Amino acid sequence: MNHKKKTMENFVDSDIDTLTNSISDGASHFCEMHQEDPATMEKQCSTLAAMNCKKSKCCAYVNGNKCMAANASGPIFGYNSDGTSIPIDSYYYMNKCFGPGCLK
Repeated sequence: MNHKKKTMENFVDSDIDTLTNSISDGASHFCEMHQEDPATMEKQCSTLAAMNCKKSKCCAYVNGNKCMAANASGPIFGYNSDGTSIPIDSYYYMNKCFGPGCLK
């Protein structure tokens, strides 16, 4: 019998791959679950931490302080709850910065 000894390095690499795939699957599921209801997606995006928001395919981290529902064209809703327009200097979507406020 040849038992391959599982080293700590193999264990860590394997676990990191599993965790990364789980997080990616969870983010995809999050977006798919709310894609038909942008208002609910807006509410759910607002609960995400900045790091998760910036990586999402259905949310954008706007002006360095707010996570909002978004798509490839940018944030979906451009208004505050009081109806005033949100001036957007920059936003992160899929971990890329867009807008004049991005550092070059």
